[in-house]
Amino acid sequence: MTLTADRHRDTVAPAVPRAPALGHAPVTLTVCAVGVALVAVSYAQGWAGADGSVAYWCGQLLVFVPVAVRLLAARTVGTAEAGTLVLGLAVLQYLLKWMYSPDRFRFPDELQHWAGTTDLLHTGQLYRPNEALPIAAHYPGIAEVGAAVAGLTGLPATVAGLLVAGVCHLAFVAALFVLARRTGAGPRTAALACVLYATGLHYLFFDSMYLYQTVALPFLPLVLWASRRWRLHSTDTLPYAAIGLVALATMTVTHHVTGYLAVAVLALLGALEAVLGGRRAARPGAGTVPRRYETLLLAAAGAVLVGAWTLGPARSVVDYFGPQLRQFGDAASGLLSGRSSGSTGTDPAAAAVQAAGLLALFVVLMVALRATVRARCRDPWRWALLVGGGTFFAVAAIRFVGAQGPEIAGRATTFTYLPLSLLAAGVLVGATSRGGAGLDSGPPTVHHRWRVAAGTAVLLLLLAGARLDGWPPAFERLPGGFRLDGYESGLDARSVAAAQWLGRQYPPGTRIGCDLTGCTLAAAYGRLDPVGYVDRVYTTPRWTPGTEALLRQQAVSLLWVDRRLGTDTPPTGSLFPTDPRAGQRNRPLPRAAVTKFDRLPGSDRRYDDGAVRIYTVDRR
Repeated sequence: MTLTADRHRDTVAPAVPRAPALGHAPVTLTVCAVGVALVAVSYAQGWAGADGSVAYWCGQLLVFVPVAVRLLAARTVGTAEAGTLVLGLAVLQYLLKWMYSPDRFRFPDELQHWAGTTDLLHTGQLYRPNEALPIAAHYPGIAEVGAAVAGLTGLPATVAGLLVAGVCHLAFVAALFVLARRTGAGPRTAALACVLYATGLHYLFFDSMYLYQTVALPFLPLVLWASRRWRLHSTDTLPYAAIGLVALATMTVTHHVTGYLAVAVLALLGALEAVLGGRRAARPGAGTVPRRYETLLLAAAGAVLVGAWTLGPARSVVDYFGPQLRQFGDAASGLLSGRSSGSTGTDPAAAAVQAAGLLALFVVLMVALRATVRARCRDPWRWALLVGGGTFFAVAAIRFVGAQGPEIAGRATTFTYLPLSLLAAGVLVGATSRGGAGLDSGPPTVHHRWRVAAGTAVLLLLLAGARLDGWPPAFERLPGGFRLDGYESGLDARSVAAAQWLGRQYPPGTRIGCDLTGCTLAAAYGRLDPVGYVDRVYTTPRWTPGTEALLRQQAVSLLWVDRRLGTDTPPTGSLFPTDPRAGQRNRPLPRAAVTKFDRLPGSDRRYDDGAVRIYTVDRR
């Protein structure tokens, strides 16, 4: 018989062993860490000029697969284990991004925000012009956070930016997990949704870079969580409304697209709640009280905030998006009329993997839609997810429209992949449980093993598609080696040194003609005003009155000339930020076009390191 410990300590029956709260998470994440080491080896091989593809792919699989298999195969997963798995995976995958360039920012967008952060640190003033990304001056949230961390800790802006990006990335994954739990998903489903989202095209790199989108993203699931809690909570609803308003205000001053989409999602969810209805529990004994319009109220408040900011301090956002929308509209019109078509720029193998992944996701969406219709579900959240999942496929079609299509579609998946991941997680969890009805117990069966294998295959297919056609592009999947006008690979020590020299010699705002890499560096390090639409100045073999007039019209005082323009081919097929032959430049420029600058009357070569030359060509 069992006695109390207070009366007979030495005769207490042994307690029944309990499974640790973290379950298999420590062992699983330890195995994943080995994958991080393999990817580090592949990066080292890339820097050394060797082929590290085998170590890269083995490492990527080893980081991802153990967590995915554990969540698919487990009979039960507690909240602590599920949360530890997804947060551990997020940390390990952020390490994959950080190891790619641990010493400095190399991606152009990161350099743009680094420039704004360092300027704020030096001047202490917000809303200063940012020549690297003019629109960023009106969305200073990321610069404020980065400068605050650097100022409080004494860390360099680069290190502070890496920390901010990592913390925000981790906060976003945590917020997504909590949102899934609060909308009815079990721990395993919520964790699997986060794992599925990690197979997005831009999740690994772009969504964890030091960008204003990265800082704004955690507040998107936060505002959705707040709206749902406000609607369903019986008392003390003011805190949830306040959290929602703060999240909307933060997105408004941090990133334009995230703020716009947050308002759109709230409006959709609110409209569905108003149509489908819903009731929340009131105080005990008071029955129920209809609650249909809280989310619409929050959407209206967000629309006021976003509208006031866009029409007020951030009026330039209209000019920022205008040219891109016009180019996209022209390309779409041409495609619909049969006059032109977009190019994905993807090799056939990657395109086949992408197509197979999209097909698998479409099947998942149809399964979720069928189950919702058959159950006559009136849950607004469920229907909002279905609408969002359909939007994912509509946006995916944009990649075939014009030269900007693949980039727009890739960046849009950051948002459109969220609802589809939540839906797909529910379907996969049901498929790997007995009868497809939920979690079960008992020894594994052949049927269960088969379903786990099928779910794992789907996840691997999505992961492979993301790595083959996501970011970085295939030509710089492994770091190392200079590639003319690449993205990360286009920035070498010579180019950075030239840009830093410009910052010491010329006042901010000096206009400089440049190619793609030159414009990025001259703006970020030199604070100069880049003019990236003077391609005729560089491509013509002789100086003509037309090129002279173009420089005078654009008030260009300096020219950045990389002599490798005459020997190398850009891997992107583009040489300039605004290139009329974007994606089509498959050979170096004529040698005469690159050397003609030494013979220009009135020009002066002010900088020359053998590769990069800076000329003064003031034609005012």
